[in-house]
Amino acid sequence: LMVRGGVVAMPNQDVKIAALVAGRVDRLSVAEGDWVKEGQTLADIDPRPFADQKRQAVAGVAQAKAALEAARLNLERSERLFQRGIAAGKEVEDARAQRAVADAGLEQATAALDTADRQLSRTHVTSPISGQVVKRLVNVGEQVDGTAAQPIVEVANLDHVEVAAGIPAEHLGRVKVGQHATVS
Repeated sequence: LMVRGGVVAMPNQDVKIAALVAGRVDRLSVAEGDWVKEGQTLADIDPRPFADQKRQAVAGVAQAKAALEAARLNLERSERLFQRGIAAGKEVEDARAQRAVADAGLEQATAALDTADRQLSRTHVTSPISGQVVKRLVNVGEQVDGTAAQPIVEVANLDHVEVAAGIPAEHLGRVKVGQHATVS
């Protein structure tokens, strides 16, 4: 019985790797047939827009820290004046509210910086498994959308493979589990 088929990676041993951010592919460091290790950088997305976002986030944190320091000093001054009977209780309450807003602003700016750092690091597309590049799907200079719908490369772990072949239904009775086969 002769059948046609192909050698394929075992289930869950191949992966289509896509960028996690949208942008232009700056560099592809692998070609079809190359062996890669888990964690190896396969491609780089243009980092400049993400570096700009990080700079904006750093400035936002600095601005939020300055606002927090001003709110802290204003609260201390208002509390001192209130204790001396010069300021009204409402001024202390307002200063406390400003301090709370400034605290929240710093938290928000810090979260934006964390997000910018994460996005910048995602411009390096790495392999989640060790294996062989079986398909390169984009080229340098092409735009990617940052979703799984547009993979950059496909990597398969070929340490253990299986043969996938279609056997006509009328011959299924001639095939048994554990039966020897010749593959050519």
